[in-house]
Amino acid sequence: MPDAHLARAERLAAYDAYWYAHHDTKPLPVLRLVFDDPAATWFHVDAATGELLDRLDRSGRIHRWLFAGLHRLDFPVLIGHRPTWDLAQWLLDGLGLVVALTGVVMGWRRLRRLRPAAGTRG
Repeated sequence: MPDAHLARAERLAAYDAYWYAHHDTKPLPVLRLVFDDPAATWFHVDAATGELLDRLDRSGRIHRWLFAGLHRLDFPVLIGHRPTWDLAQWLLDGLGLVVALTGVVMGWRRLRRLRPAAGTRG
């Protein structure tokens, strides 16, 4: 980051919306180093070892909400309440199953209607 300056350094002792352990384990405490570059880059550094753990820019933060938030339901309110996350996951999976089965039934009925009757040439 040769042309960027450190804008802010934060010590995270608890998980937040961008540094959280839901599907994997992540160490605490960490340092979040925020730079003033055009991409608004953040680095997460292990406070105990100094190891660079994560690099997150503006597009990575957007991806966090579009993929992890919408695809994996990694919203802070659901992550903190695991039974609620499980229930939401099961409800959405069930809804997807109903939509898929409805499509199969509709397709099956359409194919049966288009099939020529036995003994006729088609």
